[in-house]
Amino acid sequence: MEYFYNQCNRIYRSAIGINIEMVDDAYNNKMGIYKIWFGEKYYIGSSKNISRRKASHFAKLNSLISNLQTGTASNYNILKHLFINLDITCGYMELLQEVENEEDLSKTEAMYILDCENDENSLNY
Repeated sequence: MEYFYNQCNRIYRSAIGINIEMVDDAYNNKMGIYKIWFGEKYYIGSSKNISRRKASHFAKLNSLISNLQTGTASNYNILKHLFINLDITCGYMELLQEVENEEDLSKTEAMYILDCENDENSLNY
């Protein structure tokens, strides 16, 4: 019965997909650290261009969802969460910290990732 339930969830999720919206349009084209909320859980990442990264997340996640794949690493954690929580239809992306250069981008992301290492709501681990 659990297998049937899981298959139904996967098929339903593939039909609805997932949308990703910016919390504030002022974040467009910024370089920095971002957080995407999927219900009560979140994913933290970095990008040289937040709006391009948003589009990339949208395309990748929906491609994996429509093909009923789970992906790798953090994509797996995000998709597992979405396949279980069918009421989540949108991820909300916010800029946590804007940075000026790629060196700061890398260092700052590492700091944010380490800070959420033991947080059960983090989808990064």
